[in-house]
Amino acid sequence: VLHEFISILESEKVSWALWPLKDRGEMAICHAKKNGEWNKLCQVISENWVFWNLFTQDSILSVQQEKDKYTYYRWLANESTKGWEITRKNFQNIPFEALLKALDDFSFGNCEKNNKLIPKNFENKNNDT
Repeated sequence: VLHEFISILESEKVSWALWPLKDRGEMAICHAKKNGEWNKLCQVISENWVFWNLFTQDSILSVQQEKDKYTYYRWLANESTKGWEITRKNFQNIPFEALLKALDDFSFGNCEKNNKLIPKNFENKNNDT
């Protein structure tokens, strides 16, 4: 995916840095399919704990109105730690072969693409389909 991403930017003469690839979600040039092996594995490992579910509109409004922001951010840090501990514990039980299979979802050819960001004349030089 990195090679394809840099090729697109260079062909369009766009200055680049690696930070745009950090988001494996829908804002990226491509991302693992929602029903793919990677996301299924992540759900199992995390026991469906999703950090971003903590940021509902209600929680954003309540922290803006809360005078004691320390308490809110302390709670957020504790929740983040809880999610990390769940993931770390469960990750140790995943067979290596399952992890390797799930990583195939990040192949450019297997990803869902954000076609608005990919030039129409882009040629996948790796033939990664």
